[in-house]
Amino acid sequence: GDAEWDRLTISLNRMARQIADQLRSLEAQRLQQRSILESMGSSVIALDENHRLLSANRGAEQLFGLSRDDHGRLLQEVLREPELHQMVEMVLDDGFRKSREFESAALANKRLSAIAEQLVDADRKPIGAVLLVDDVTDIRRLESMRSDFAANVSHELRTPITNIRGYVETLQEIPLGDE
Repeated sequence: GDAEWDRLTISLNRMARQIADQLRSLEAQRLQQRSILESMGSSVIALDENHRLLSANRGAEQLFGLSRDDHGRLLQEVLREPELHQMVEMVLDDGFRKSREFESAALANKRLSAIAEQLVDADRKPIGAVLLVDDVTDIRRLESMRSDFAANVSHELRTPITNIRGYVETLQEIPLGDE
């Protein structure tokens, strides 16, 4: 009867609205997560268990010269950093987080700090690896300058203090009446 078709139509329309609402919510969450990743200053690279590039944020694209076309390609094809490849291999083998700082093989005069961790699905099953890479070249250069400055200041202060101490000792050894 028509009443049954009406109820069925109403139910289907309600389900369609609920599904549309859920899809909008999922899309909003996806866009929010993507915005967060894109806003990060650090380079974030996600790989599958076969070392294929799943995703890279803007920081990774700028640092390593990656493009959207590189997604799906092997990490070794798009990135010439043996240290990173080794870290990914170890994380995929043993599942433990790895961190390392090293001189870049692909980027001239760059010092990189990297963390590699297992990428897991909702059931905590390993499905790949995530790399978080920062360019620490400027930080290390500034730390070196600070250390050099402190050493130089210390040396420059030590010399006059030593001279003053020598003069004081000399003056202490001279009798009071000796002009």
